[in-house]
Amino acid sequence: MSDPVFLRAARGETVEHLPVWFMRQAGRSLPEYRALRGTGSILDAIADYKRREIAAAKAKIPPGAIEARARAADAPRGFRAALLAARAAKRVGLVGEIKKASPSKGLIRADF
Repeated sequence: MSDPVFLRAARGETVEHLPVWFMRQAGRSLPEYRALRGTGSILDAIADYKRREIAAAKAKIPPGAIEARARAADAPRGFRAALLAARAAKRVGLVGEIKKASPSKGLIRADF
């Protein structure tokens, strides 16, 4: 899989659409940021950006290949069902996130 469009654009490579970097805290009050975000919420802007990114990625792959990949994909893990089963069995149910780095903390574990 190729690098994210933001990284490719930052390297000066030709990309399929203009990537947008949203400043999460300090820039929220800047008029340029507010104009870019528009009238919706930040989540609306992120969802819109992701829809465009996915459409651009899908346009590169023939529909038959997308279907083949979907059919070959693992089944959904069923987190909700696992949590409900744990509760019914009077066990602890836990969904966790494991990540190599954090936007605020940086690298958490190098040998991830």
